[in-house]
Amino acid sequence: MATIYGTNAGEVIGGTTVQDHMYGYGGNDILYGYAGNDYMYGQGGNDLLYGHAGNDYLDGGDGNDTLIGGEGADGLTGGKGADVFKYNTVQETWYDAIWDFKYSEGDKIDLSGIDAKTHETFSPSTWGNQAFHWVGNLAGKGLGKGDLGYQYVGGDTYVYGNTDSDAAYEVALRVSGHVPFIANDFFL
Repeated sequence: MATIYGTNAGEVIGGTTVQDHMYGYGGNDILYGYAGNDYMYGQGGNDLLYGHAGNDYLDGGDGNDTLIGGEGADGLTGGKGADVFKYNTVQETWYDAIWDFKYSEGDKIDLSGIDAKTHETFSPSTWGNQAFHWVGNLAGKGLGKGDLGYQYVGGDTYVYGNTDSDAAYEVALRVSGHVPFIANDFFL
């Protein structure tokens, strides 16, 4: 295990292949976790925290931070500021938990890196990264191809998305508490 400290300047801090504890302190820092179950704290500044592999804990602290858990069951806390919780693949959403989504502070969930219609026919009109279609609260509804919505389960909110033509969801993201999401809470 390594403990890595930044300074009050903006820095790029890389972890190791084992569990790391990384602290950015002040400045606009970039923290990379690589392998291992890492604990990353951006603290002050507008930071980018990228967990990569492992079951990571990312805490942006103060500032407008971007948090990317990567693969594994990650816990994400943005802290104060307008934070972005970014996902690039459907696998990155599985088992992740966002602990403090605050739309009142301008937080967003970025799913724009995920193709919402991965099994489109091969024609130039459908190539590329298709955006999700927001359907809102899923109470009593199903998900069609390319749909994204949310559902309350116990004390949490789950965001579900379907990227193919079956009825099963491929995107599954847990958000702590009951959050009445709207389309503007997302980059689709």
